[in-house]
Amino acid sequence: ANYVPESYEWRISTKLINTPENVVLTYNGNGYDLVVKSGLTSEEYGIYYTASVSEYDEESNTWNAVGSEFDITNVEHAGKYRIVYNLIDTTNVKWLKNGNQTQSAQTCDAEIEKLLIILTGWEGIEGERKSPIFNNGEISVEEKYYEIRITDGEGNDASNSWMTGWNTTYTERIEVSQEYERDVELIAGRDSEGNEIPLTITFTVGDDPTLPPATEIEKPKLKETEKEYTGSEIEFEFEGYESKYYKLYDEDGNEVEKAYGKEVGKYKVYVRIPSNYNYKWNDTHDKSEAEYEYEVVKRRIAVVWGTTDEGKPEAKYPEGYTGPRDVYEYKYYDSEGNEVPELELESGKEYTVGVVVKSEYAGTTELIDEEGKVVEISYSEERYVVPEGGLIGFMKQKFLFGLELWMWLLIILAIILLLILLIVLIVRHRKKKAKKAALEAKAAAEEKEREEE
Repeated sequence: ANYVPESYEWRISTKLINTPENVVLTYNGNGYDLVVKSGLTSEEYGIYYTASVSEYDEESNTWNAVGSEFDITNVEHAGKYRIVYNLIDTTNVKWLKNGNQTQSAQTCDAEIEKLLIILTGWEGIEGERKSPIFNNGEISVEEKYYEIRITDGEGNDASNSWMTGWNTTYTERIEVSQEYERDVELIAGRDSEGNEIPLTITFTVGDDPTLPPATEIEKPKLKETEKEYTGSEIEFEFEGYESKYYKLYDEDGNEVEKAYGKEVGKYKVYVRIPSNYNYKWNDTHDKSEAEYEYEVVKRRIAVVWGTTDEGKPEAKYPEGYTGPRDVYEYKYYDSEGNEVPELELESGKEYTVGVVVKSEYAGTTELIDEEGKVVEISYSEERYVVPEGGLIGFMKQKFLFGLELWMWLLIILAIILLLILLIVLIVRHRKKKAKKAALEAKAAAEEKEREEE
């Protein structure tokens, strides 16, 4: 007979799982299973352990938990992810880390870098759009990752019309497709001489083959690009402007007859050759829009300093000035450079006087020095001593010829004294003369009497 043991013994050992590892990947458009890429298996995920995921936000520099729709086994976008794995059954399952068993949660980082596309050149024939070259032609890049925009001189899309845009220069720019901006990065490479390859280029379509060659004409020039504010409209004239060849437009795209400006600021106008005109510029050999910028600058005043009869510095306006006459605001500074309100000036003290532009004119007017440089404040070279108050102050006021009152009083007093002295001398002279005449008359009478006897 066969022997049958009365009992059996067996042992269930602890399930050991190697801890996950950090991983760096590159976007490939297919999605990654981050569980597998971190060294675990998709078969064990959800049975022995679970995972919570956070994504790094560069703008706020924080890790934010992903939503419930996030699938760690199929991550489709570039980014930095932090994964925390937790065991479901910590009694029978352990992590094996550096040869030791542990049941604590395990954290690893997974980064999916953007797919890097390097533009290393453009190729194509003259007069047509060009094609990009990536990574020196060593790799092929799917066209879905980038798009090329073609625009005319006004910024309008010309992707489907440039072929018949005769004598027109177009801008061609390559950029990452909006759908893949999160996952793909496009950068400019360099040529053999170290020059950066431009992401934006231009190309010019030639003459219309059905017409005679376009006549080349010269671009007009602005006579002046800067004029001072006057409060009225100012015309900026062109030199060599011929309206039969082209048209003038303002910044809003409206056709205008002339270039004007009124308020302080910069302005632009554009000269355009209409598409049905068989002309092109003689410098660019196309009909590209010619842009002109001009500016209405602030009215500039070079302060002319003088003094009043009282000896106070006075700011005057230069010869030929036609603006308002209340632009100046006076400022007073003591010997230590502290500003002092005019009502607080002290008698007998010396002050530096200056003027600034009043706030209501600050947007349209500015002061300049003798060299034409803009200054915030213009100072008088003459310092101002506030006259004394009361009788002394009154006596020190200046009158005719800049002489103070007390000096005039002394002069008048001296004149009066001289007049009195003159009158006295005249009276005395007359009395002396009369007395002499009387004596002579008396002597003559006496002589006559003696002769008669």
